[in-house]
Amino acid sequence: MRRTAISPGMVVLVVAVATMLFSACQPEPGASVDAATAYEMVQNGEALLLDVRSAEEYEEAHIAEAISLPFYDINEGEMARIAARGRVIIAYCACPHEETSIAAAGEFIQAGYENVRVLKGGIQDWAAEGYPLRPGLRP
Repeated sequence: MRRTAISPGMVVLVVAVATMLFSACQPEPGASVDAATAYEMVQNGEALLLDVRSAEEYEEAHIAEAISLPFYDINEGEMARIAARGRVIIAYCACPHEETSIAAAGEFIQAGYENVRVLKGGIQDWAAEGYPLRPGLRP
């Protein structure tokens, strides 16, 4: 039986390719997810929704089961409390280009929580897809 020696360069190449393939399957922290994907993740218990709009906007209407944490109330304690639930955090707002939810995701990422995403199109796209909204106070 003939043995083929594997060069150190070949090992490096294999490791590099495997790393690229693995990282391609993992979304970047703060990446956008569409409403259908977010809904599925929430239904499967993989994710929780974080409403970063004002308390008044949340009370008027919010995504059912979403946690209210207005952007200006984000702090280390609140981030730790939410991250402790061990699920992907999907932040959403009502901004035309998800500015506030992107900023909120950035706060989490900067604090070391990488399992954070942004709901593409925010609450408007969620509602347009027919997913549930409800009025009421913060949980």
